[in-house]
Amino acid sequence: MVLFDRHIRAVLKATFKLSKSTASEVFHQPSSHGGLGCTSLQTIATATQIGHAIQMLNSKDSTILAVAEGQLLEVIKRAFVYTPDSEDSDREAILAYLNGRDLGRLRKRGKKVDIRSLWSELPGNISASKTRIETGSGGSYLVKTADGSALDQEHIIRSIKQHMAGWQHDVWKEKVDQGKSVAYQTAASNAFLRGPTRLKPEEVVFALRARSAQLPTRSHLKKIKASKVSRCRHCTADPETRAHVLNHCPHSLDSKIKERHNKALERITTAIKRSWSEPG
Repeated sequence: MVLFDRHIRAVLKATFKLSKSTASEVFHQPSSHGGLGCTSLQTIATATQIGHAIQMLNSKDSTILAVAEGQLLEVIKRAFVYTPDSEDSDREAILAYLNGRDLGRLRKRGKKVDIRSLWSELPGNISASKTRIETGSGGSYLVKTADGSALDQEHIIRSIKQHMAGWQHDVWKEKVDQGKSVAYQTAASNAFLRGPTRLKPEEVVFALRARSAQLPTRSHLKKIKASKVSRCRHCTADPETRAHVLNHCPHSLDSKIKERHNKALERITTAIKRSWSEPG
């Protein structure tokens, strides 16, 4: 799945003329979050496996429940030296195993045991999704976020995917260059990703590259080793970054950008003066 996700990203990078270093979140985040909406297969598989396992563990059919817990305990006994000491030991061992917690009655065996099943992969998927399993009312198994927040148990697979998209979005925001615009994206600014849009194909490509800090500024070209010079080609005073071109370079400030900015300020000033002069 990891390789398939990588292949999908490579195809999308070529289609939208994005560099190899483009953040994976650009492709895998929902369009409402500013991504292209191509959910990672790894995310889908992780959420589906957790959801399927929890549905079995919460089955109203006592036979299915017994089989699920029995298989889990079998995996635990093969991977650990398990010494139950009370009637609650099995439930405590299952929760400790699924959540990757230490438990006195579980001691890892000296020799690693190769166990491949849904249940042996489950702790890794729970950790990867930043969730945890707790005991709910009536002895049910509940999936919660790592910080204890509740998830929608009725639609648990979808809820896990949304939770994963949420913290992956936070990771994206923290990226030094490519995450700078993420915090300022809104439903309106992301509308072109959902379509239909009046933008031409080349304008969509430009928008994606601009958001991802992939425009061919000298700073970016030096970063991807396509140039040895990072200084601005016009004023040479600062590294030619996107922020410098838009906000600081005299070449830009003295052109149409400054003119449009001043006209906007004039309209705002006129509106304020008019509101003052009108009787209240």
